[in-house]
Amino acid sequence: MSSRERVEAAFLHKEPDRTPIFEYILLSPVAESFLGRRYVDFCGQWSMWLALAKEQGYEKSMRQYARERVELAEVLGHDLLYCMLSPTAKEVEQA
Repeated sequence: MSSRERVEAAFLHKEPDRTPIFEYILLSPVAESFLGRRYVDFCGQWSMWLALAKEQGYEKSMRQYARERVELAEVLGHDLLYCMLSPTAKEVEQA
């Protein structure tokens, strides 16, 4: 089964080939070891992510974060992503 088929089967209360997996919390030092580069997560490192967003811009920072989350899921063989509400551009400006 593909990841999509596996997740859909689970949501439909059908038996997938295996339980879909995903990460709930993956701290930056661990993520960095898998990615091989710096990783900043706004969920656990608000001040570092805020500095990054102010340095390179909100839009670029959010796109980078999204790409890295997908890349981590692919590297780790996850079937879906656990997503938190992201900070808004206004929150970044006001901080």
